[in-house]
Amino acid sequence: MNTENIRKSISEPRFSTYLSNTGGNIDTALDLYLWNCRLCESLYTPIHILEVALRNNFHDRLSDKYGRQWYDTLEEQLLEKDISKIMEVKKRFIHEKKALNTDDIVASLSLGFWVGLLWRHYETKLWRPCLYHAFPNAGKPFTRSDAARKLSVIKDLRNRIAHHEPVYNRNLEDMYSTLLEVLGWVCEDTKTWLDKNSNFKEVYSKKFHFQDL
Repeated sequence: MNTENIRKSISEPRFSTYLSNTGGNIDTALDLYLWNCRLCESLYTPIHILEVALRNNFHDRLSDKYGRQWYDTLEEQLLEKDISKIMEVKKRFIHEKKALNTDDIVASLSLGFWVGLLWRHYETKLWRPCLYHAFPNAGKPFTRSDAARKLSVIKDLRNRIAHHEPVYNRNLEDMYSTLLEVLGWVCEDTKTWLDKNSNFKEVYSKKFHFQDL
């Protein structure tokens, strides 16, 4: 097996990060690359569950206040960037000759869209009227910025994983704790179930023996 060919497959710009953290040792850098992949894999399920729970709870609270097609009812109150994301989903459905089903539209909106509803612009438009109630288990005092700050951390981690970027050099233990905390704000039972079935802690514990990761 020619490790140089594997290195080329990964690409020099991408692989250089791993080489620089392993003293230029190709074999060790490949091990680090695989560990990073396993970390991403172990975090995918927790992020997936948080994203689904968050969007469903947001959708329920918005539906309670504005009806199931709240994204149409609130169009004049939404920022242009958020309207564009909704329109992109609708256009794709039309192009694929799919019905504009509310559940499918909601499921197709990204985590970035939902986190975006926690921006300052929506403090009086969405947060106080209904989205505050999407976190029934959050301690008090609890603010929109609290939710926005912590979910932004998770969103950024999700994006790094989605784009196959290094995550091993992030404070993943804290990020995982933040993820569990936010999920607990939404549903304590789901948080307990996720943590019981997640293998992140096991994967993360298998750290490399070399220094300066």
